[in-house]
Amino acid sequence: MKVETLAFAVDQLTWMFLDMTNDSGQIALMWGKTLAGTSFTAGS
Repeated sequence: MKVETLAFAVDQLTWMFLDMTNDSGQIALMWGKTLAGTSFTAGS
């Protein structure tokens, strides 16, 4: 999981799914000034 510092603050814990395809994507969590994200794949 990659952790970064945001230039702004997020008051509520926020989950986002990015770059979605049929079998993969990225999940990102933001809270305060922290962004943490990682890629994932779906198995069958």
